[in-house]
Amino acid sequence: MTRARLLLGLLGLLVMLGASSLLGWALVRAAAEDEVRHGVLAERVFDGLEAELSELVQREEQRSFLEYRHYYVPG
Repeated sequence: MTRARLLLGLLGLLVMLGASSLLGWALVRAAAEDEVRHGVLAERVFDGLEAELSELVQREEQRSFLEYRHYYVPG
């Protein structure tokens, strides 16, 4: 009787150890996936901001020097 309990206890311990390691691995992979998603989103936001900034710089470069004066009156 005690030998059977010992074997069942050992089997339960091994199953619990395997399940906990599987759960730990799944949590690590989920965290890594979140990092990848945040990285992709950050790149997308950065590209959008860079495009808007390029457009703004291009628009400002097309203005004449006189348009930057505070008393400029377009003719």
